[in-house]
Amino acid sequence: MLMQKPPHQDLIDAIDAYCERHGLSQSAFGSQMMRDPRFVFDLRKGRELRRSTEAALREKMGSAA
Repeated sequence: MLMQKPPHQDLIDAIDAYCERHGLSQSAFGSQMMRDPRFVFDLRKGRELRRSTEAALREKMGSAA
């Protein structure tokens, strides 16, 4: 049986890499980027995002790289 990857796995992977590069925990990332310390945990559980929210988050991560 094939395991289906979470809807935003590519974004989760990008967040994991960002956290590793910047020495952030998931909750610190969520607090700083989204004002929501549970953001990454909820995303891993299937939280849905608007395209505009995902685009804004990717832009923040890119400009802070």
